[in-house]
Parts: sequence; C-alpha cells; structure tokens
Amino acid sequence: MSSAAEDCYDEENEQFNSELEDLKDEFESLDIEGLKETVSEDGALYNLATFDGHDKFDEIMQSKYAYLAIDDMTDYYSEKALQEVSEMYDDVHRTFFDQGDEFLEGMDYILKALKVAIDFTERWKASRINPDIDNT
Repeated sequence: MSSAAEDCYDEENEQFNSELEDLKDEFESLDIEGLKETVSEDGALYNLATFDGHDKFDEIMQSKYAYLAIDDMTDYYSEKALQEVSEMYDDVHRTFFDQGDEFLEGMDYILKALKVAIDFTERWKASRINPDIDNT
C-alpha cells in the first residue's frame, strides 16, 4: 500500500496528501499476519472448523483400543474414545475462543479500513481524473 500511496501524492493539494497519509496509516496498522495465522492451516479457526469428531473417534479406536475392545468391552472402550474426542474438541474450541475476540476485532479493523478507503475514494475521485487523458 505504501509505495502505491506514495505514487499518488499531489504536490499542489496538501489536504489530499494528509487524507492519503491517514488512509495509509489505517492500512499499516492492520495485523494481517495475526489474522492469517488464525485462519491458516493449523490455525485456531481452521482447526475448529475442520475438526471431525468421527474421524478422531475412529483414529483413537484403531490406534489405542482395537486390540482391547473385545465384544463385552466394546461399549467401555467406545466411551473412553468418545471422552478423548470430547476433550480434544474442548481444547480446539477453547484455543480459538481464547483468540476469538482478537480475531473479531481484527476483522472489524479491516472493515473500518475499507470504509475509510471507500470514503477517501468517493471524496477524491472526481478531482483525480485527468481530463487530458482520452482512453477512447
């Protein structure tokens, strides 16, 4: 954003430059990396959204209890596996919701910055059109 903004400075219009600088500051203050970390693979939101309790249950039953779950003990080991899946989900859920407020705040900042950009564009677009350029 900063190099593109610097290309737009107007030597004759200090008000435009001031608002452009404010817009640039708005976008530079965004924590995009933190948001990307939350939604990327192995991020807290990604892990919550892709958590599959059925797959986890199957994995636990196969890896830990397959040889132990004989007919009369199947219910017991199924309950143990379900409890482990529940604990895993609770951990994934808690991890995201510990970050949830920050994530939503970051998203709100993005929306605010986009609103500032739209307002800036609406306010200045007519004055930035060069009538000497003919694109026909």
